Amino acid sequence: MTDLGETTKRASRFGVFGQLWFQVLAGTVLGILLGHFAPTTGVAMKPFGDAFIKL
Repeated sequence: MTDLGETTKRASRFGVFGQLWFQVLAGTVLGILLGHFAPTTGVAMKPFGDAFIKL
C-alpha cells in the first residue's frame, strides 16, 4: 500500500500539474478549444471520449 507521505511527495514534485483537478480542467479546456477551432477533428476524437466515460 502507498504511504500518504510518499503520495504527497510525488504530487508536490509535479506541483499543480500533478493534481487531478488540474488535469481534468486542462483536458476540458483543450476539448473545448479543439471543438471550436477544429470541429471535424473534435468529432473524430469522440470514440476516445466515449471510451473514457465507460471506464
